[in-house]
Amino acid sequence: MKAEKPAHVRKLIMTAVPVLVVLAALATVWAWKRAAPVFSGTVSITFTERYDQPDKKITVTDPKEVRRIIGTIHLTRKDACSCSHVHEVTFDKPAERIEVSFCDHCFAVLGAKKNGWYPNARDYSMPKEFYSEFRELALSRTNEHWHVQP
Repeated sequence: MKAEKPAHVRKLIMTAVPVLVVLAALATVWAWKRAAPVFSGTVSITFTERYDQPDKKITVTDPKEVRRIIGTIHLTRKDACSCSHVHEVTFDKPAERIEVSFCDHCFAVLGAKKNGWYPNARDYSMPKEFYSEFRELALSRTNEHWHVQP
């Protein structure tokens, strides 16, 4: 015969379980928000192509243009792939630098470099509007041949 738990123990369990579920959900959301890169506050954006020597670079410093480009970044997590990225973009903020390696379908946020590596690297699908902005800059602001997809 199974001994029944006292009423106060049952009440405590019935109260604690929903609270723990809510706390676990909040912790998950908080961890996701913390992991997602924050591009606001960027003062300059530098696109680099590391394909032919010398490297090609385009730097955007106009605040309106920086905000417009930042506004095109809507990230969706994805599994890492084995693409060989020749393009990088650096988002410079007053106290932080976010580095991203990308291609026409990948947006790999490397984050800030610490001790020679990227401990917070995350893989996302390429935001189509962001790639369009990059492509337009690469094709219109320079007479160099950038390797961009149509």
